[in-house]
Amino acid sequence: MKNNIFGYHLQDSRNVKDTIKTKLVDVIITSPPYWNLKDYGIDNQIGFGQNYEKYLDELIDILNNCKDVLKDKGSMWIVADSFKKGGNIRMLPFEIADRLQKKGWHLQDIIIWQKDKTLPWSSKGKLRNIFEYVLFFTKDNNFNFFVDNLREIDLKEWWPKYPERYNPKGKVPSRVWEIPIPVQGWGNSWVRHFCPFPPRLVENILLLTTLKDGVVLDPFAGSGSVLAQAKVMGRNYIGFDLNKNYKKMFDKKVLPFFDEIWQERRIELENINKKREYLEKTILALRKLKLPLCLHKQINSSGSKQLDLKLRGVLILDGGKKSHSVDYTFFFSNSKGKKEYLEQELKSPELSKFSLDATISVKDIAEFHKIIASLNEDLYVYRKGVFNHPFCKLENPTLLNEENKYPLLVSNIYVNQKNHIL
Repeated sequence: MKNNIFGYHLQDSRNVKDTIKTKLVDVIITSPPYWNLKDYGIDNQIGFGQNYEKYLDELIDILNNCKDVLKDKGSMWIVADSFKKGGNIRMLPFEIADRLQKKGWHLQDIIIWQKDKTLPWSSKGKLRNIFEYVLFFTKDNNFNFFVDNLREIDLKEWWPKYPERYNPKGKVPSRVWEIPIPVQGWGNSWVRHFCPFPPRLVENILLLTTLKDGVVLDPFAGSGSVLAQAKVMGRNYIGFDLNKNYKKMFDKKVLPFFDEIWQERRIELENINKKREYLEKTILALRKLKLPLCLHKQINSSGSKQLDLKLRGVLILDGGKKSHSVDYTFFFSNSKGKKEYLEQELKSPELSKFSLDATISVKDIAEFHKIIASLNEDLYVYRKGVFNHPFCKLENPTLLNEENKYPLLVSNIYVNQKNHIL
């Protein structure tokens, strides 16, 4: 394959398959011309001066041709907006969606891009518009979607108390993306394009759909925001446009601008990933510490209480490299001859809620000190039903003799989320 297939091509996107011969593309990200709203100053342009139905026909043909160069697990993201013409709103995004679905595309989702600023247009009967639609299409229902890369880590303040309710990797982002556009029109900016993409919008899509060295296509490249963001994130890019001025802008202004702001953003993303890793580790640790307390409650509500069995303590040993793995040893008083019954009782539905790979064994309280002494590692004590911060480091095993409502938890897991701060 020739390397010159990648880059910004001054070429009609109607002929995309003349340049791309195979299923090479991982994701298509584009914003098509909005019919008659803008004259891009190019002969034979799509949109301006065309009959509306002719415009839609040609647009769908181009997007459908792109389908032939898209990998089977690839996706296409189209940013489009409604507009008013002849006293009526034309719902361009939904007309595009309807026609593409009839061509076999799968509309997976619709994102609302809240952009906050827009060009100062107004007309009677229409309020200021600060959002656009982002249509997410795939060729099939088996597609690349790396949602973990975009999960939000700002969780509700009570997550350390209810770790089983939260995905360790964070919260799935919503369908509303609040991303301001670069200053345009009334401000100083490199942007002289009709509708520039902000870097963060393209970043989100690339994180969701591509890996490093993936291939990104924009058949209506314009000022080249999609291409520039692809480049700084280590993806290959292919763009088509007919306007030489946009190509010059891309080379001289857009690429340097995106490269400059990416240096700071890259550091931000590295810090976010570190926090995401910490969140995952902490939620799993909290789950491992909390589960025995839930199982204790389960036992107390069953027939175990009538058998004069008392759960005195639980030894919790982290599974090491296997993040979801944990070993539990439950220490009961008067458990001799009843271990099989207790191990069955501990196989509670609570286990599935916590999504842990847990091994459970039952021992008599008399074995506690011997087992603890055999462990050559630091152990921490959690008591009185508190599992999100330790009471102390284990120095005195006689703590197990205390009579409490809750069993004593002894673990090599250290987690301190007393103040709920990530």
